[in-house]
Formats: sequence, C-alpha cells, structure tokens
Amino acid sequence: MRLSRLGEIFEYAQETENISEELANPFRKHKLGKSDEKPRIPMSDSQLLVLLEATKDPLDRLPPIIARHTRMRHKEIFYSSLVEIDGIWCLDISATADGKFKPKTANSKRIVPLHSSIVDLVRRCHPQLKERNHSSHVNRFSKLKRKHFPEQEDLCFHSLRHSFITYAMRAEVNPTILSQVVGHKTLKGRSETENRYLHGYKVTQEKALVEQVEPLDLTGIELP
Repeated sequence: MRLSRLGEIFEYAQETENISEELANPFRKHKLGKSDEKPRIPMSDSQLLVLLEATKDPLDRLPPIIARHTRMRHKEIFYSSLVEIDGIWCLDISATADGKFKPKTANSKRIVPLHSSIVDLVRRCHPQLKERNHSSHVNRFSKLKRKHFPEQEDLCFHSLRHSFITYAMRAEVNPTILSQVVGHKTLKGRSETENRYLHGYKVTQEKALVEQVEPLDLTGIELP
C-alpha cells in the first residue's frame, strides 16, 4: 500500500512536470501484495463545465477544451503546431527544434484533426497559448479541481483523455482509426511519413472520426 501511494506521488510529479514523463515509475508493477490503485476515470462534461466557469482567465479554458475534443496530453497541447492539411485544420505533435518537448512515445508523434466546433477558437488562440507556461496552467487547473471536487482525488487533467475515448466509443467509431488519433499505434506496412501525411487520406479518415464525437456545449462559457 505504501508503494502504491509513492507511485501516485510519482505520477503527480510527472503530471505537474516536476520530473520527466520519460522516467519509468519505480513504485509500480511490484509484487509485494495486492495493489490498491484505482483506474483513472473520465471527467464528465458537467464537471468540466464547472471548472471552465470557475476559470478566471478565458485563455486558460482553451487547453481543457482541446483535450476534451482531441484526447491530447497537456504538454502536447502547449507544444503542438497548428497546421492545415488538405483543407483540414490539425495540431501537429512532434519534437520541438529547441529540444524542450519530445512526444512521449514514437506513436505519440502524430497529426490530430480538430473538431469543427473548436477550429475557429483554436486558430484564433493557439499562438497565444504557446507563449504561456504549461506547468503553471496545470497547477491552476489542479487547484480548481481540488476546490470543486475535493473528494475525487483520481480526477485530473489527464481524465479528459479518457473522456474523449468514452464519447468516441459511445459513438461506435472505428477502433483502429481511434487508436491512431490517440497515438496508440500506427498502421502496419506504412512508414511514419506515410502514416502522417499520405495525401490527406489518413487525416481525412481521422477527421471523420473526430466529428462523430459529440462536442462539448460551450453555451454561456466566455471564450478568448
């Protein structure tokens, strides 16, 4: 049980960027008894809306909105690049030239099409977001979560990744394409370049999947 608690502390430190995401958690996968760790749960739209309404800075609302519609990790959102491929607006997740960011895994390096409901918002505000500190943002988000949902310790920004896949599964999307969108694996028999750009074919398929996911109703939420 103590090792499990240390494992949770280690994961929290990674989420708040105090230690590298690349480090393996030394307190997990031990064989010293039954683990009491709980699976990560998705964040409901009603919970997310509470946090968005409580957020003072409108621009701080953008990262969780993007995560809800793309299943991107927090750091991926801040270090992604906005690109247009065959008329489809996407976020490109790849290593930055300055070395400040590297995708978590080889499959995490990917192109993520934006849901039509947030395209204008992201195009307008993404450049401003890239100028901000992602660690400070996740700390503010976590503080709001603890204030409004103090009894749900397993709820965090990462829960929004689970929210997206939950809504996608409800829409009965193609699981193979879904795995590509979230960065779990690539198509066999194709190079990385083909997987990412293939004349817009893959991007078009992923865009169709993303559009099947019901968007968050942002009525009444002040947007930047």
